[in-house]
Amino acid sequence: MDASTRAWIQGALIRAARQQLLVRYSDFHALFGDADSLRRRFELLEQVVHELADPAEADYGALMANAQGLPGPEFFRRYRVLRADEYETIVGGNAYARPRLTQRTAIAVKERHHVYLHASRHWSIRPDLRAWTLELPVSPDRRAGGP
Repeated sequence: MDASTRAWIQGALIRAARQQLLVRYSDFHALFGDADSLRRRFELLEQVVHELADPAEADYGALMANAQGLPGPEFFRRYRVLRADEYETIVGGNAYARPRLTQRTAIAVKERHHVYLHASRHWSIRPDLRAWTLELPVSPDRRAGGP
């Protein structure tokens, strides 16, 4: 796996968080083509999730979506450990019970809200900074050697 693959995953998760969208697993897997094992792919995803934020604060893995619109089992395992009280409240007090679809949906929605808030604080585009384009000339005071 190269740096561009890691960058694509980071960028996709950040964009999804800023726009309050999801990243489909089908798009994630298409990025790899026939390369790399599933284990390697999910190891990379796990690394990226931890690089973007401490999952105890905001788990960017919640933005991944399968055909049902839910993140995979790796997310629910982290959530059960890192947000044990919330998990038990949602699933009815039994931390070892497999949550029903409605409960998994509630867990995903709750964590996605944490991620969207995190992204608004850490990954937002600052409106006071204009992106450079060919149409936006560099001002004279910003040129090399200028005051």
